[in-house]
Amino acid sequence: MIVDVLIVHEERNDDAFLEIGVDPQIVEYLEEGLVDLRQVVAVSAYHEHTQLFLNGGHSLIIDEDFYTFAQRWKKTR
Repeated sequence: MIVDVLIVHEERNDDAFLEIGVDPQIVEYLEEGLVDLRQVVAVSAYHEHTQLFLNGGHSLIIDEDFYTFAQRWKKTR
């Protein structure tokens, strides 16, 4: 089953902040994506997001509550 998700990307905003003498900050942005739930082998809570562990050793963070996603994932098992 393939589902729509919002994938969270994190970047450290180093250059702009260092130039003005401010400590770097982590910037999060979201991208629309699709995940095949059959490829998910484990999930964990990651702050206010959910981290997915996929076949092949890949992982990604999605912008969805852990318990909400876990219920959806367990229905496909």
